[in-house]
Amino acid sequence: MYNFYACIFNFTGHTATHKPLHTEKHHLPLTAKIHCEIEINHVHKLITDCAIIKNKLLFIWLDTPKIIIHDTDGTFDKEMNLSCKPLRISPIDDDTVAVLCDNGSVTFVTLSKCDEQTSIKTSRDCSGMSYMDGLLYVVVNGESIDVFTLEGNIIRTLRCPSSGIENIAVTKDKLFLTDWFHEGLYCCDLYGRVIWTCFNNDQILRQGLTTDDDGNVYVAGLYSRNVFAISSDGNRQTELLTSSNGLDLPAAIYFDKLLKYLLVCNADDGHAFLFQIKL
Repeated sequence: MYNFYACIFNFTGHTATHKPLHTEKHHLPLTAKIHCEIEINHVHKLITDCAIIKNKLLFIWLDTPKIIIHDTDGTFDKEMNLSCKPLRISPIDDDTVAVLCDNGSVTFVTLSKCDEQTSIKTSRDCSGMSYMDGLLYVVVNGESIDVFTLEGNIIRTLRCPSSGIENIAVTKDKLFLTDWFHEGLYCCDLYGRVIWTCFNNDQILRQGLTTDDDGNVYVAGLYSRNVFAISSDGNRQTELLTSSNGLDLPAAIYFDKLLKYLLVCNADDGHAFLFQIKL
């Protein structure tokens, strides 16, 4: 079973009593109802990320220079060829996604035109990316986060709380980071200062993460074959989905704040699941 230790709250390394922001709601989703199961046309490679944008489901695969697109009823729509091999994908607006590539760049793709726009040069050792309010947050070498404008200018660089950071999800006032080596989840402010952390005692590898519009964070457990939801203050957690929901090595996950859909993708069997979340 995939269990978290009690959360440890700290600022600048010192234990402190956490005081939640009054503007936040600290409840967890009550139900996750299956909307559809998607069989993706894949080439026996590992899925690296997924997203939802304007009633379209987007998927990218390791070493595969394309975006695969399905409708929200699960039916295949089209494939888009890319000039690079994608690692991560983040929606920018209703028709544009940012794609983090394995060649050390971020390219912007207009879905309606199947067109790639000017790219941003980053680092070849990037592993995670998330977009919020005109800024791209890119994890570099697992140790730092470069914050880019969409024009490609770095406005600040943040030091990660450990050297094993793999994935990132950003809200309006928080960063959520998964630690590959120490099996941890960090919640930080937008300048990288730790607010709270959660660690589990089963040494189960955690993979993708995403957030909803209440600041709750959803974490996919790769080998534990489940999805955990954790409240924005870190005090509440629940096992939302398990292998009984079809999860088998779930790697990629995305929450659509408009439709209240949670998209979860298995790593290597070509299956994804779209759930309707009732908050």
